[in-house]
Amino acid sequence: MKKIIICATQRSGSTLLCKELEATGVLGRPKEFYLKAATLSSKAEANDFIALMTSAGATENGVFAVKLMQDQWHLVEKAHSEFSTHLVSDISKKIFNKPKVERNAQSLYDFYKDALWVYLQRQDLIAQAVSREMARQTNICHAVPNGASKAGLGAKHGHCLEGSELMDYNLQTHYDFDSIFKHVQAIKREEYLWQEFFSAYKINPLSLSYERIVTAKAYLLDLAGKLNIHLPHKPVNSSLLKLANEVNDEWSQLFRQDLQTRHCMI
Repeated sequence: MKKIIICATQRSGSTLLCKELEATGVLGRPKEFYLKAATLSSKAEANDFIALMTSAGATENGVFAVKLMQDQWHLVEKAHSEFSTHLVSDISKKIFNKPKVERNAQSLYDFYKDALWVYLQRQDLIAQAVSREMARQTNICHAVPNGASKAGLGAKHGHCLEGSELMDYNLQTHYDFDSIFKHVQAIKREEYLWQEFFSAYKINPLSLSYERIVTAKAYLLDLAGKLNIHLPHKPVNSSLLKLANEVNDEWSQLFRQDLQTRHCMI
């Protein structure tokens, strides 16, 4: 089985990436499967979970794909710890400076060491932080054209709108410098931990940016090429709609101004 693991710092952007991989029909069906690992309580349950996950995330050609956020490392450990001989890994000690089993990353590497690692970031850190704050205030993370399927888009991390609901969905929100600043720091920490992980295990991921994948689909050809897989048809755009609007732009501008006024560094 060929494996693709999408390591992301942006949830909505990685959802777009996952949808476009799945649309190829040959690059797996990646989702945040590990969210369901939180309730596992035995080795038998973990084995069943892994079997179901690898089946649900695979296309007919045997390619399995999964999406993983950095804050889900402990869920990977919970599902895969029986595959690892290390209770506490060197990566835990290096990153956190203290051995915490629940934050172990060894099992993550053990299960996916032969995978194609895809690392997705957003170049505009402030815009990403604004999007996180907007999602926190509205509980909206995705949008699709009217009548399009919302399957898999209305789960734990926010609801999904239709295109006709987008115009004024965030008019009742309010700008909050402190909250956006906290999102900036959280994103920077996630990026740091992923980079530490890649460095510790000598992983050279395929690095993508949100800005790249929304404007061009050649990255799908690059990804398929690394796995020696032929795409059966020309890559198509995802049906996901852009959530960011004038309110997001206004907040980003205000935040940049406030950074200067408050003499803050990011």
